[in-house]
Amino acid sequence: HADWLAEFERYKQIPQYAQVNAGMSLDEFKFIYWWEWGHRFLGRVLGLVFFVPLVVLAARRAIPRRLWGAIGVIGALGALQGFVGWW
Repeated sequence: HADWLAEFERYKQIPQYAQVNAGMSLDEFKFIYWWEWGHRFLGRVLGLVFFVPLVVLAARRAIPRRLWGAIGVIGALGALQGFVGWW
């Protein structure tokens, strides 16, 4: 419980709390915390699902050259989405 309270107090120091969630309860914070944690975890898993096979297939030279541009765009869009979520 003490760890949750400490994390909640740290959250209260950022602008999002003051501008959007002022007055929220600890239970509401826990809900948002787990929602965001799950979302970030899912994003990381999807990044690995994209990147690991890409590395393996690239090492085997199994990806035709004509696809590298499209793969690069897809990878860049995924990275951009992760960056915007972090920002």
